Amino acid sequence: MIRAVLFDFDDTLIHTQRICLANYISAAKIMNIRIPEKKEIARLFGLPWPQIVQKLWPGINEEVYNEAYIKCRGDERYDAVENAKKIIQELKKNGLVLGILTSRGKSSIYRVIEETGFDKEDFQFIDAHHDGKYAKPNSRVFDYLKNTLSVVGINADETIYIGDSIYDYQAASGAGLHFIAFINGAYSGEEFIKAGLDNNLVMKSFQELPSLLAGNFRMEHAA
Repeated sequence: MIRAVLFDFDDTLIHTQRICLANYISAAKIMNIRIPEKKEIARLFGLPWPQIVQKLWPGINEEVYNEAYIKCRGDERYDAVENAKKIIQELKKNGLVLGILTSRGKSSIYRVIEETGFDKEDFQFIDAHHDGKYAKPNSRVFDYLKNTLSVVGINADETIYIGDSIYDYQAASGAGLHFIAFINGAYSGEEFIKAGLDNNLVMKSFQELPSLLAGNFRMEHAA
């Protein structure tokens, strides 16, 4: 039985790649360092920002790079993923507990939630990267939310996590949560299936989520 649905944020609930990929590359040009391919960067999304920077440019001074990155940021406006807000409203009406677990820092997530038109009150739990010392793909990144859910009587095997990266899948499965892969650019469905995910748990549109949940899990609805 599924009683709680947790979401990754970037490139799951909002479109991030369009903005962030350009900024990563522009900052690299400013610093005259290696220019990575866009797909190389995108496949690292899901990790915390410092880890992404170190994987792209090992040993780089993160503060110096961050200064260059900030210079590249314009009047950025993120967009919600198509149908995500509508489906979240449906899940909430059905009595499911909803939450967010993200590698995005707490300083920006509430601003971007409001900017993209989501209602933060729809989510009972929002766990940003700086809430804990662990990060995806480490399964302990879910410790806080698992403990919080257990207080209201919801176990890991009654919880599903929806994300777009292999790091999301590795962390969720290691924590004993169910997982649905949202195919949004960086990883293919075949890659998730090869990693061990059932092919019935791959979606390409949020519109698919209610039927996918109903077809693969027993759901607990509101009375």
